[in-house]
Amino acid sequence: MIEMLVNIGKRVPLSLVLVLHWGLFWLFNGIDKFANNNFGVTFSAALQNNLLPNIGIGSPEDPNSGLADAMAYIVGIAELGLGVVFLITVGLFVQKHEHRWDMANIGLTLSVLMFAVLSFGTIILGGRDPLLQHGVFIGTLLLTAITLRHFHSTESE
Repeated sequence: MIEMLVNIGKRVPLSLVLVLHWGLFWLFNGIDKFANNNFGVTFSAALQNNLLPNIGIGSPEDPNSGLADAMAYIVGIAELGLGVVFLITVGLFVQKHEHRWDMANIGLTLSVLMFAVLSFGTIILGGRDPLLQHGVFIGTLLLTAITLRHFHSTESE
């Protein structure tokens, strides 16, 4: 059993798993913005009911204002774009393409930027609860970047 796990670890490098993780993370988050689910609070509903009224735009009583939906779709499109960047990077890692590390760095940089923009928006809209989540994700992205940089430097030697 242990030997089988060691063989899997040799065939599927951690760098590939990390890039795949972020690709799926962004894709599922992006799809969630467009899915009409009835489970919990949606991103659009949180904007409409909590954040936008804090700055005097919209109200929970006016669900047809459309601003919350438009904002959710913009964020969803950006998240889907990040997912695609990471899935392209997965393909480059599988092919051992020379620019795979550059693409991973681009995806990580854009991801940190995305969370920074979301944090800024959360502050402007008066919500403080998601800030901890955004900070944890930024920290996780930075740890991913450090890990990938280590793998890249050891591969170059």
